[in-house]
Amino acid sequence: MDFDSPHGKLHQRLSTTASIFVILFILLSVRLWYLQAIRGAEYAALSQKNSIRLIRLRAPRGEVIDRQGEVLLTNRPGFNVVVFRSGKTGDNPSRDVLFSTLGVGKEFSDFPIKRFSPAKKDVPWEKVVWVVERKTNLPEVSIEVQPKRYYPGGQTTSHILGYVGEIGQSEMQEFAKYGYNTGDMIGKSGIEKMFENQLRGKDGGKQVIVNAKGHQIKILGCKEPLPGSNIRLTIDYRIQKLIESAIGKKRGGIVVIDPRNGEILGLVSRPDFDPNIFTRPISSEAWSELNSGQHSVFTNRVIQGQYPPASTFKLVVAAAALEEGLIGANDLFVCKGSYQVGNRAFRCWRRKGHGAVNITEGIVQSCDIFFYQLGQRVGVEKMAYYARKLGLGSPTGIDIPGERAGLIPTPRWKRDRFRMGWYPGDTVNMSIGQGYVLTTPIQMANAFCAIANGGTLYKLHLLDAILTPEGKLIEKTAPRIIRQLDLKPQTKKILREAFISVVSRGTGRKANVQGTDVAGKTGTAENPHGADHAWFIGFAPADSPRICVAVLLENAGGGGSVAAPICGKIIEGIMNFK
Repeated sequence: MDFDSPHGKLHQRLSTTASIFVILFILLSVRLWYLQAIRGAEYAALSQKNSIRLIRLRAPRGEVIDRQGEVLLTNRPGFNVVVFRSGKTGDNPSRDVLFSTLGVGKEFSDFPIKRFSPAKKDVPWEKVVWVVERKTNLPEVSIEVQPKRYYPGGQTTSHILGYVGEIGQSEMQEFAKYGYNTGDMIGKSGIEKMFENQLRGKDGGKQVIVNAKGHQIKILGCKEPLPGSNIRLTIDYRIQKLIESAIGKKRGGIVVIDPRNGEILGLVSRPDFDPNIFTRPISSEAWSELNSGQHSVFTNRVIQGQYPPASTFKLVVAAAALEEGLIGANDLFVCKGSYQVGNRAFRCWRRKGHGAVNITEGIVQSCDIFFYQLGQRVGVEKMAYYARKLGLGSPTGIDIPGERAGLIPTPRWKRDRFRMGWYPGDTVNMSIGQGYVLTTPIQMANAFCAIANGGTLYKLHLLDAILTPEGKLIEKTAPRIIRQLDLKPQTKKILREAFISVVSRGTGRKANVQGTDVAGKTGTAENPHGADHAWFIGFAPADSPRICVAVLLENAGGGGSVAAPICGKIIEGIMNFK
């Protein structure tokens, strides 16, 4: 054929084109063979992963109720916007929409790994609706239902229930082995922390097939979440609200205990906080505001505040003297308003003195000079011994975290701490609950409970029972005795009668309740950093006590004038409950 002719040139071009097509077909066939035979299994697996998604179903935490069944802590619906990270980088419509409309952070600008990730937590309902309405255009976005904690009483029970927060890095190191993941909520304080294992449920999951647009086509499998156990507390919410009202805006703490078994009936610490604020992400500014100032809202003053017990400590000195036979009911000490120890004069709160007083009047009038002399007769070691027998200087064992031990000093402690000896003035100060002595309100309350019930020191507790989500009993808390004091009948008689007289005609008259005999003791703790702290601890009915109330008010003044009337108001309110 003449290739220079028109027909020859056309034939040449057709042959060249055919050759190109043959070569391309061969290359395509080789590529298809490679993808199917060599990489087929890998791409099949990737395809399956692209179409099957695992959706986590969050388990609700258990509820907390009071002794009457009143709900103190429950859950509310919460919605998280989650993103299925597709492995793509660069421009992403879902990213742009989330960033502009929901305020998602820049950390979600790319999706380098394939898993669901919370992009925005606890989204308002109107935003949830907005996302659902645009689901077709947001294939990588989904809504995750996550129960959120709700504290109906707000601040009223904050120091009992505590709060939950997102698990931190240090906590992850400890709890990862128990199935916790980044972003999970965990108890941070109070009952939420103490009973984390019981309250936390077990998450479930759902395996679904989705199409290219992210729409669910089929559910392959589902494991329902298991809710956590419920907790019933010894708290009576009526008492809780009563003592919250009684303390008002004053700073301090109040605790109400049943002296017959160690049950906590009410506990309030001021200042406090609303645990509901922690169910949503909290800004650094809000966190700083909560922690600003010298008086932290997170300090539970009932179990963590350590104060000089002042004249409430005279219970210890009187009990030690009576038990050791160092004083009789009619033995007298003279109070002239001042008492000389070495080259220092120690004064009584009543400048002109009380005259000759016995142990009952010493307690009733809270005569300091009577107890200076009695304390020297008892000695520091015996005072420390009986203080510890009454539970001071060590935690009560209450079942919320963070309790502090207080301090009962001894000569050895002072030598180890300050490299100094114990002086007679130290004994004098200790005999009226000043100097180095430090106690918590709950410790002093339990000491008075032991006197009120005849000599039994109980382990204090808030947990009444652990229940299934359906309300069936799993575990019941039984009263636990720490020790029997085995006080002499005469000791118990003198102390009880003296504490009754404190309220009927002594320094605690403002705690009087019409129709109910109240027994108790006032205290005014000197504070080198400001105004005095006010104490009053009382129990009622005096002949058969079923409540013991401890009131501690920081920088409030005299115990008889400030704390006693608050205690009286609480006792009166409780006695009026049906």
